[in-house]
Amino acid sequence: ADGTGATWRGDGQGIPLLYPILISFPFRIGSPVDGYGLAKLLGVAVSSLVVVPVWLLARELVGHRLALVVAALSVAGAWMSYSALLFSENLALPLATASLCATVMALRRPGSRWIWVALAFAAAAVYTRVILFAVPIAILGALLLDVARQPVPERRARAQLHRLPLMLLGAAFGVGLVVFFAASTIGRYALPEIGQLSIGGVAEQFAKHGLSLAVMTGGLPLVATLGLALRGENWRDRDSGPLLAVLLPVLVVMLMAAATFTDSIAVPWPIERY
Repeated sequence: ADGTGATWRGDGQGIPLLYPILISFPFRIGSPVDGYGLAKLLGVAVSSLVVVPVWLLARELVGHRLALVVAALSVAGAWMSYSALLFSENLALPLATASLCATVMALRRPGSRWIWVALAFAAAAVYTRVILFAVPIAILGALLLDVARQPVPERRARAQLHRLPLMLLGAAFGVGLVVFFAASTIGRYALPEIGQLSIGGVAEQFAKHGLSLAVMTGGLPLVATLGLALRGENWRDRDSGPLLAVLLPVLVVMLMAAATFTDSIAVPWPIERY
């Protein structure tokens, strides 16, 4: 806000800058106390924008009226309590959600520009919060699942429609693996070293984060997802198929990212906001 860049008491901070840039504007208005209050209001407003991509997708699946109910539910959960704090999640939530909703649209209309919209929002989400590198990985998984859910004679044609984003995401994933194994830090967050991780510890944190997610969402969404996923015809359906192809990879990848991170820093409990 005062023009010195991403520094704290003279030390440079190697953090994703999108959120600090966003909240720097309120601090240019009036006193620091006023800026703090305005920044919190801005966080609530930005976090609530999650209703926009949810409504746009839901109206395609359930119609305009029911889409309003779906959008309202997206801001009715315990997770919204974090929007009153100065957390980068406030900006990351709508960006990541927009990316995933756009991915569902891309699978409904393969070969369209929706996939590039999804990747643009995913890049913005990662530049807001590092742990959201899970979003482009989930998109890669969703594209592969979309190919796999097609009848065997149609898989080659569907893979051709996804060829360019698959190549781009595959290359990015390969670079990410190199960074994971070669680098020690990304920004302020230490990358988990292989020696610090244990299969049992990651599995325990995975289960804890999954349980936390089930509690925060009231359980019903996860039960409904499991029920849909267990029926083969739902994977081939034009509406539920793309939704499942996106939802399952992002659940697994996000839980795994959170589990790996928390196991590496020896936190005994799940970080709910993830």
